[in-house]
Amino acid sequence: MCDKELCALVSAKNRPELLIALQDALQCVLSPERLPFVKYRILTQLVNIFHPSVIGLLTSNEFNELFTTLFRSAPLDDAFLVLINALHSCDGSQMFRLQHIIILLDDLEKTRLESLLVDSIGRDPSDVDWNVKQGELCRLLGQTTCLVHNVFGNSHLLCLLLSRMH
Repeated sequence: MCDKELCALVSAKNRPELLIALQDALQCVLSPERLPFVKYRILTQLVNIFHPSVIGLLTSNEFNELFTTLFRSAPLDDAFLVLINALHSCDGSQMFRLQHIIILLDDLEKTRLESLLVDSIGRDPSDVDWNVKQGELCRLLGQTTCLVHNVFGNSHLLCLLLSRMH
C-alpha cells in the first residue's frame, strides 16, 4: 500500500535517502496497480516534507525536476486538490512551504490544467463521485488567488510595518 514509501519520505535525513525515497514515491504514483487514495497519500506526504531541512538537500533544479514529475504523473485532480488544500494550511510564517507549493501549482496550471478540463468534459454527467470532486476542485481553484494574496498580503504589510519601525 506504499507504507514503505511514505515512511521513507518522512524519515529521509540525508540526500541519498531523500533521492531514493522520491524515486520510490514516483514508482508508486506511476504504478497502475496502486489505488488512487494511496497516490493521494503520497502527494500529501510530499507536500508535508516542504521544510528547508529536507528540501534543502536538493538543488533547485532537482526539486523542480523531481517534484514536477511526481505531481504531473499523479491523477491530475488529486494533484491539484493536494496542492490547493496545502495552501489553506499556510500562513505568513511558512513562506518556504508556500513558495514550493506555488512552484508546483504554477507548473500544473501551465502544463496540465487543460488536460484536466478536457477530461472533465468527457466524464459521465451522472458520475456523482466525479461531480462532487469537480465541484470541490472548482471551488478551491477559484479561491487560490485569494489564499495566496492573504498570505503574501499580510506578510507584505508586516514587512512594511517592521521596516518603518527601524
